Amino acid sequence: MTKQFLTFIDFLGSGVIPAKAGIQCVRIVFKLETSHRGLVQSLGKRSRVKPPEVRIFSSPLMKIVILDNLRSVHNVGSIFRTANACGIEKIFLCGITPTPLDKKGNKRSDFAKVALGAEESIEWEYVEDTLTLVKKLKEEGCYVIAIEQDEKAIDYKEINLSRTFLDRGTVFILGPEVDGIKKEILDECDMIAEIPMLGTKESLNVTIAFGIALYRILGI
Repeated sequence: MTKQFLTFIDFLGSGVIPAKAGIQCVRIVFKLETSHRGLVQSLGKRSRVKPPEVRIFSSPLMKIVILDNLRSVHNVGSIFRTANACGIEKIFLCGITPTPLDKKGNKRSDFAKVALGAEESIEWEYVEDTLTLVKKLKEEGCYVIAIEQDEKAIDYKEINLSRTFLDRGTVFILGPEVDGIKKEILDECDMIAEIPMLGTKESLNVTIAFGIALYRILGI
């Protein structure tokens, strides 16, 4: 088997980080831009496997979504479509959350039928453990918002990223509809956003909640 080697150049720290041999990683492209400290990192197409020692390279203003153990392929496909409309740049699929590809690496027709091609335009990656991922993204300076019902939650209408947190990457987490996001994950979040329920039902479908919350929070 031919070994593959990929090297990431850290321009800010003048260091060289070698990627693990034999594993396909995302391609990193650097270009100069005077509007933000002379450096923008542009990610290449998605990679399903990433060596644990390599950073999750994200631009300072990157908008990311984490889907934590969602079961329905139709819900996930619909979220991809809405995420594309909201300008989301990357989606992490965690736990049992279905991906656009089946176990053999082939495109899933049921996923594509709902996403309508959004899975081809948004970078995505499967990560097994949500909590580990959240901690990693926080280490990189991202601001983490869970969309969930919780005693510490605030009304989603009180959050507007067009006015605040403009200098940080933002991560939105959605969890399973029945059990919700686990407490240990919520404890790592910087904020929990809740959509008020005025009727007899206690929650919305996750795809509906995602669309309502993001359009308001992002000020679209």
